[in-house]
Amino acid sequence: MLCPRCHGTHLILENRQLIPCPECQGMGEIHCCDGLQEQPESCQTLSASGGRPTPPRPEAD
Repeated sequence: MLCPRCHGTHLILENRQLIPCPECQGMGEIHCCDGLQEQPESCQTLSASGGRPTPPRPEAD
């Protein structure tokens, strides 16, 4: 996958100087999973039918 910052050129222009892209370390490509961040768990879940969120159930006393 091409680097989203340098678009495969390996270099970026910073302060009127070409430097190796810090995003891909000058490789021009990144792995599709690089840069992904863990998402916080949501209290709402998608239902199996229709994909609409299901509100959390109240806890019984």
